[in-house]
Amino acid sequence: MFIRKGEPGPTIRAVDVGFGRVKALSEDRQLEFPSVVSSFRPVRYSTGINQADPVERLCCEYAGRKYFIGDIVFKQADAMVTMNAERFTRPEGLALMFSALALLSGADSETLNLATGLPVSDFAGKKDVYRQALLGRHYIKLVNPDGSGERVFNLHVADCRILPQPMGTVFDRVLNDAGELVNKRLAAGNVGVLDIGQNTVDLVRVDGLEFVDGQSDSFSDLGLFDAYGLLYREIKDIYNVEIPPARMEKYLQNNFIEVDGYRQNIAGIKQRVFAAHAERIVSRALNLWRDAWQLNSIIVTGGGAAILGDYISRQLNRPGQVELVDRDRATLSNANGYLKLARRVWQR
Repeated sequence: MFIRKGEPGPTIRAVDVGFGRVKALSEDRQLEFPSVVSSFRPVRYSTGINQADPVERLCCEYAGRKYFIGDIVFKQADAMVTMNAERFTRPEGLALMFSALALLSGADSETLNLATGLPVSDFAGKKDVYRQALLGRHYIKLVNPDGSGERVFNLHVADCRILPQPMGTVFDRVLNDAGELVNKRLAAGNVGVLDIGQNTVDLVRVDGLEFVDGQSDSFSDLGLFDAYGLLYREIKDIYNVEIPPARMEKYLQNNFIEVDGYRQNIAGIKQRVFAAHAERIVSRALNLWRDAWQLNSIIVTGGGAAILGDYISRQLNRPGQVELVDRDRATLSNANGYLKLARRVWQR
């Protein structure tokens, strides 16, 4: 796209569409919401008392179909569709992406450069198709839950960079906010990234900032939801109550569930299940990284790092190597890296 001298270029956006949550960043805003969609039907009544964040009541029309998006799905939908590898380029997956971009947009019409990612196992086969699906002009309409208040966004993706998702964490560690290389020791090193998502665990090995393809992979049976599924079965066997994995997280914060009016402590069950699940993750990682002793650093990141990171660190038992991304940064680490790389590519 030709830009006259002195005219502002496209705005920069970074979006990480995970199987569990969508994370999106602009220069001055960040947001996240669950990666779930469902067919829309107008909500017939609202009290008007609860002034929810727009992210929590997100509804859109994209490519001729209306959707509930994110948190509102759990309250209003009869059925929901979660993200998987096939949905990145389908209308429901693109609705997640462009809903996030619309919420970040400061204007109804915007030209932008976009940095995003794909799971390691899907990167080679889907990156070109995904890029073509994202490039160009997209119209998305945000509506209120009752179907009123339509606002149409005209979003033009002028350029797009797609990365294997855990590479975002690498760039987050080696670049500063301006996209300048500042952590030269890590950039020159031999690094493993263990990215724990809701549905998958992605493993990436990087040597001198070169992606080591043969020692990078995704595993769809090791994510945080799998650990929640194991916990669900344990709780059901002991207390005969069902807590779906998608709703498990709030019960883990205080280690209690209430059954028939009595509080039951589930801390011991949680520790046993999570330790066993961490052992499975570490076993898979060390099987892929047979010479893990040569790694200068093993970075544990992703939304699941806050829950499973300490268990994984103990299982690895490599205190000189393991680096846990801070709990308040782990979920957004990949998206932060996308944004830093975007600044390096498009603003320098």
